[in-house]
Amino acid sequence: MLKNVIILYCFSAQLVVLSQIPGSDSRKIKSILGNEFVALNAKESYPYSDLCAGCTFVPSLTLYRDTSGVVYNNEFILFRHPLAYTDGKELVKWISVNHVTVKEYNEFQDYARDSIAREKLHYGLEGDQEAMEFLEVDNDKVDIHGFKGPYIGQREPNREKYPLNWNKKFSYDNQQYIPVLADMYLPTPQRYYKMRKFDERKIIYRYTDFYNVKLSSGIYEDHAYERVQSFIPTLSNTYLWSAHAKHDRDLWSIHGQLYNTLFTNEIIIGITGAQANAFCHWKQRQLQKQLDNQGLKYKIIVSLPLKNDLREVSKDKVHYKIESKDYTSHWKITSEEYEKFIQSVQDSVLLEELYQKIPENEDKMKLLTKSEFYFNEGSLGFSELDPSNAELCRSYFNLQYSKKMIRRYSSLVEEIQSTSHYKSPLFVYYVNDAYSRSIVGSLVPDRTWVEGRVRVPMYFELSETDSVGNPLGLDYAYGYINALGHSSGVRSHEDLSRFHHRKEVRILPQNYKQQEKGELIQGLSYDQAVAFYYWKYPIQFAKEGDDWNKYVIPSKEQFEKIQRGETVILPEQTIEYPSPVFRYVVHVFPKTSN
Repeated sequence: MLKNVIILYCFSAQLVVLSQIPGSDSRKIKSILGNEFVALNAKESYPYSDLCAGCTFVPSLTLYRDTSGVVYNNEFILFRHPLAYTDGKELVKWISVNHVTVKEYNEFQDYARDSIAREKLHYGLEGDQEAMEFLEVDNDKVDIHGFKGPYIGQREPNREKYPLNWNKKFSYDNQQYIPVLADMYLPTPQRYYKMRKFDERKIIYRYTDFYNVKLSSGIYEDHAYERVQSFIPTLSNTYLWSAHAKHDRDLWSIHGQLYNTLFTNEIIIGITGAQANAFCHWKQRQLQKQLDNQGLKYKIIVSLPLKNDLREVSKDKVHYKIESKDYTSHWKITSEEYEKFIQSVQDSVLLEELYQKIPENEDKMKLLTKSEFYFNEGSLGFSELDPSNAELCRSYFNLQYSKKMIRRYSSLVEEIQSTSHYKSPLFVYYVNDAYSRSIVGSLVPDRTWVEGRVRVPMYFELSETDSVGNPLGLDYAYGYINALGHSSGVRSHEDLSRFHHRKEVRILPQNYKQQEKGELIQGLSYDQAVAFYYWKYPIQFAKEGDDWNKYVIPSKEQFEKIQRGETVILPEQTIEYPSPVFRYVVHVFPKTSN
């Protein structure tokens, strides 16, 4: 994987006047920003949005006739930003050479998630003293009523008075915190392989430094503004990659499912202009804090660039490149490997059957990876293990192989091993329908509204259906609108379980017999091969640092080539990013600016 290299003008062409800031301060600010920034000429003023020839409006997916961003050359540019109302002359500005990466955006999302958790813990913990640890309490702070210090036992007034305490460290696995934070996770029916993961649809970034022109008698006033509280979901729709997918878990399907996990050094995709603005606000707060800590008396504003700013660092549209890859050895399945697969599935069948047939509940428990207490999703509290309810215990705990129990119940084991469903075992796995999750819909014209003489495309409708005629695409009602009616432009799926499909495969090959080690397994169907790949490369356990290529599965045609002893090499590919990307500009103003 090679990241697209951005073409830069040589630094000698960057004739920027920095005399308005002392050289030592300029160097300190630049050291905070890093080497990935290029200085640009300061400006006297900025527009509310950089509308220009060649620009594209991105319509909101959640609010009719609203716009979530403006794009030029597949990059978001300045739109709906308070920079237009900032008083005071800009001293200098720098633009990021590189686009915002998945890693940077994940840091933003983690900040939003952790702030929500701290808020919940402050309000939800039983003890007042521990709840107050999540606020940065200043005992000498006086409120507007003259009251000094925190309010005893009153959490909401204290939260209004004090910010969150980011020095307070906590673990999401703390048993005391788990019930309070339970609704931050995916609902049980929507989990993939029952794994407990954060529900990204609920991670919202809230901020109030968003300014908007006032609407007076239908006419926008040029110099009026007001503060608006914005609630921006941070969810990035990486499944847009999967629109290119030709079969389950091809390289584009893998991109859609694992982009934010395994492609952290690549450019973030699948966000709107509203989300890019929210990221800029977060980055602005981080940079301002660093400047303040170094005693630098300047005000930082971070925004999306102007079109002319982009011309200073890049002329060409950004494209995504994947290097050529030889998958031949990776996709070969030897008889030795496949025998391990069969044995693994047979062991699972044996354990499941043994658990059901063992008469004593206490002995059943010895086959479980259990703990004395477990978090009960139904009651949102911890329950003590009850061995008398074997079915409930099995639903909460996994099975583990126990030689001792196998020996103790040898007659039951022999009985199970003589059955057909043990000799020809069934492998069960779950497919994440990445292609269907990638479908957004299509843009259609608004037949009732005409701008000039051109009918303007203004809303989305679902244009594809599944095998039973149900519409495919993002749910209409799943979005967020603030009090002034401005939309985040983000829409998702209300029920993720409809994309998790259960698959069953009898894995014993036709006319199966043992072969020499290292030989390709014979008589294997494509469905059996896919089941093997799911077993050997379990995508649900993918983690940062893994090679994404190992999760790619061949098509039926590619698998048949492997079985014939041919090579399979995927060629180099270069495509346009499936959504606009963005970078940001750092503006420096005098500290006295409003």
